[in-house]
Amino acid sequence: MSQTPINETNRIKDYALKLGADLVGVANISSLKGINTYIPNLFGSFPRAISIAVRVEKFGSSVEEINSSFTKQIELLENIALRVSNLIEEKGFKTLIIHPEDRIDLADERGLISNKAVAKAAGIGWLGKSLLVVTPKYGPRVRLVSIFTDMPLIPDKPLKCQCKDCQVCIVACPEKALKNVEFVDHPKSREEVLNLSKCKGESGCKVCMLVCPLGIRRR
Repeated sequence: MSQTPINETNRIKDYALKLGADLVGVANISSLKGINTYIPNLFGSFPRAISIAVRVEKFGSSVEEINSSFTKQIELLENIALRVSNLIEEKGFKTLIIHPEDRIDLADERGLISNKAVAKAAGIGWLGKSLLVVTPKYGPRVRLVSIFTDMPLIPDKPLKCQCKDCQVCIVACPEKALKNVEFVDHPKSREEVLNLSKCKGESGCKVCMLVCPLGIRRR
């Protein structure tokens, strides 16, 4: 008896969760059209994309613990993505992994395509005022990887922003890099929301990630 798209979608998701993923969603590529990408005919070749999230609090709850476990976080994501990709290809479908630390345009800090945009389209979370993907269960304390595929998976519905009037990350930012700009779905540009020259996210600051009240662990 042949597997239905629903059964196959659930199997892929269950497999990723078994491998250590905390959240898994499927995006319809039509909702990503217009997003910057450096891959020719990406949207024409792959009608679906799987977003996989791993919560960073698996590796610690402080900035120091999260930063020191960075390599382990990436290794876990890469292992999950590779094994899920292999499973899909064994079924005769194509895949393309968008690695979490790919950087094609170093000056503009852009990868092949935004894993955050894929996660948003896949219903993992929404784009918060910090420009991080905010999930209902873990807040923005997640790392992401994406797998583009032509496997006929059932897409999930994107989530509406739930940040509302919250300004916790705005107030807590030590560099005052966040501009507290309101937007319905996503801003016109990163610069509209974030002063990139002030933000020290790449060098280890995780304040906006850790202070978000959504999904925060009470200690």
